[in-house]
Amino acid sequence: MAVTVREYKNVRRNCLNKYMEVCSMRYERIPTEEPIRHLWNRLDVLASVTGATTFIKRRAEEQGIQLEDDILEEKSRGLAFCIRSAREYFNTKIEGNITSASLAYYYGTFSLLKALLITKIENPLSLKSIEEYTKYGHGLKSYVNEGVFPESEYIIILTNGFFAKFLSIFGYVVRDIGISTRYNTFSDLVNGADAQKIISFKDLVSRIPEISGMFIELFNEQPRYLAYNALNHPDHPEIEVKFQKNSEYIAFEDVYDILGWDDSISLCNYDEYGEQGIKTITKIDKNLIVNKQTHSSVLSQTCYVKPLHGINDVLLLDFMLLYHISIWVRYRPALWRELIDGEHDKYRSLITNFMIAVERVVPNLVLDRLYNKRHLFAGFSYWS
Repeated sequence: MAVTVREYKNVRRNCLNKYMEVCSMRYERIPTEEPIRHLWNRLDVLASVTGATTFIKRRAEEQGIQLEDDILEEKSRGLAFCIRSAREYFNTKIEGNITSASLAYYYGTFSLLKALLITKIENPLSLKSIEEYTKYGHGLKSYVNEGVFPESEYIIILTNGFFAKFLSIFGYVVRDIGISTRYNTFSDLVNGADAQKIISFKDLVSRIPEISGMFIELFNEQPRYLAYNALNHPDHPEIEVKFQKNSEYIAFEDVYDILGWDDSISLCNYDEYGEQGIKTITKIDKNLIVNKQTHSSVLSQTCYVKPLHGINDVLLLDFMLLYHISIWVRYRPALWRELIDGEHDKYRSLITNFMIAVERVVPNLVLDRLYNKRHLFAGFSYWS
């Protein structure tokens, strides 16, 4: 059977990727036909206090930090509890339970973020101290503007509460992202000093690569991320960059906007071996692209997500969107009914597909970060 040039290049690229992963040893391969089940089984060692204790001890030793016995015990018990709680929440099935799953996956992700905080060895954070931050709320707030869904939906990050503390500990400057002033109405917020910190529902959804297909179909525009190829050689200061056409709406302006480039970088369309997209006309300084933080998962291409107020960590964007949806479920039943079986029910598929992505991707991202390596759960055919 004849092999096209494109098929050959794809096979060669996949083989190279597998080879680089093996050489780096920064991954753990788990062949399975039930990735979600085995993902949680892999996390389950941390759901036991003894397993969590061993993990935290090892991490402290790697960082050269001596933990007091009481701090070690508190962290271990807290980590084990968070993993167990998260697994219970994520056991909720999506099929026929979208309302329950929307709440459960939010709280499950909440528990996993707590686990990431507890395993920051350089601070004494425990489950008890994290509870002190949550007394001030979850750190997010939704707003409703006049108009038609979804243009009416907005969210803001607060400077207190759990999410603000999480951002601060992981290096974000919360005062540049969050809002401390209390606004009685959305109109007050829009006309206030913090108007530029408002986040629309569409801006949030456009940065979740795992549901890009649904976003494109519903909003008819390019999502705020780019998948690209760039062959980076350590001895070459300049590279050519190709941006794959992941939607019919992608234009030069999207590349400039998402990457923060100016139009002094010349672009052109390409159609090579059946693959279409946009590329740089001439080679560019590789520092413009290779050092950017990218996102990858089993449900998306490796891509660069345009930061949202400095945040382009898809795990955090997932949490924000989960919070937004949970508010609809808990406090806005009239809107939720319209989304599930009413005027706005075309968005039900977007919510369902998002929950499917969260179920598969969020625990995997957290597992990767806990162990500082990628965990690849894939069918046996993938490795053959």
